[in-house]
Amino acid sequence: MRLALMLGLSFVMLACPGSFKAKNPPCESNADCSVEELGSDFPDHVCRASQCYPSASAPGVEPGGDTGPQSVYDAGAAVDTGRTVECRQDEDCEAGEVCIGGYCLESGVPPRPEAGNSDAGGPAPELDAGTPDAGPPAPVLDAGGPTPPNGSSADLASQSCSSLLADYPELQSGSYWVDPDGAGPVVPIEVFCDMETGGGGWTLVLQRRVGNSNTESCGANLDEFVQGACGTVGALAQTDSYSIGRSSRQALVESSSGHWLVVQYGNNNIADPNDAFTLRHDGDVFDLFSEMEVVDTPVQAVCDQDGANCVRESVSFRYAGIGSIQGASCSGVLANETGSGVYGYCTALEAQLNHGFGDRSGAAEIKVWGVDAGGVSSFSERVLIK
Repeated sequence: MRLALMLGLSFVMLACPGSFKAKNPPCESNADCSVEELGSDFPDHVCRASQCYPSASAPGVEPGGDTGPQSVYDAGAAVDTGRTVECRQDEDCEAGEVCIGGYCLESGVPPRPEAGNSDAGGPAPELDAGTPDAGPPAPVLDAGGPTPPNGSSADLASQSCSSLLADYPELQSGSYWVDPDGAGPVVPIEVFCDMETGGGGWTLVLQRRVGNSNTESCGANLDEFVQGACGTVGALAQTDSYSIGRSSRQALVESSSGHWLVVQYGNNNIADPNDAFTLRHDGDVFDLFSEMEVVDTPVQAVCDQDGANCVRESVSFRYAGIGSIQGASCSGVLANETGSGVYGYCTALEAQLNHGFGDRSGAAEIKVWGVDAGGVSSFSERVLIK
């Protein structure tokens, strides 16, 4: 390294004759360039770029300027007064670093101005973490590959809410763009992502509104509402109905990990985690054939909201899209009432829908379309997937 430095200095002397003396002994500080160290042939010398120079012509110092201890990155470079010599050869540095002008620097990385230098332009502004109102945060550049899409537009759609949360853990619940099938025929869609409940990363597929005897603003029965698109993610108050629609839902199913979440919300839109439940199923639990009134879909498990407690034996998801089940039961008997759709899970241990976790009280907490049993219409309910 010293040989390379000396060759560089020789080149500078040839290019600018008279600027430097012929002999420039190596040094680490001004003390190494004193008359006591070098003799009377080197009066009034200072240490610059690990070499001794006459103080009047040393690199980076004007005649009569400061001659205190300083160092430079290389001969003729701007003086950095805040650092001292760190190395004399590459072996003095850590792995991946090289010795340049007395400093250990990363291989291939040029020296940069220190903090506070007028050339540095001041500190970088802090990035906003991002909220649903302010929009997603600015992408963080990754030297190892392309920046992940942040869901802020159709052109920057991620595959799912779950992948968005994995790439940007600071994201909050709100509307984002996803493209479940990538280059497939389904175009990017704007969805609502729940980034807090049950670990976050959930995509909303249904919202049942409060009031109106558990009917929705779209569809004549539950199945028409579930299979058709209804509402927008920009209007999700408790009084709003929402359905993502069959084609988008099934595209989300294909790219999901097969987890479904059902949560009810009481007064002031406060969730009831005690009665919430999750399902483990790789397919679409709402894929009802039109000629059938009741569909029992076997599922891998039904669990509480956090997945800590599960039932795995003889578990199914029951969907009666155009009828109602007597007393919200798991007996398979359709009711002789005006209800037009109901859904929930059944286990071998319980006689009623959704009765394995929490303190649900049968039909009083099941949103049967068109039937307000026990005031259940005062709850809103969301169905999500990830």
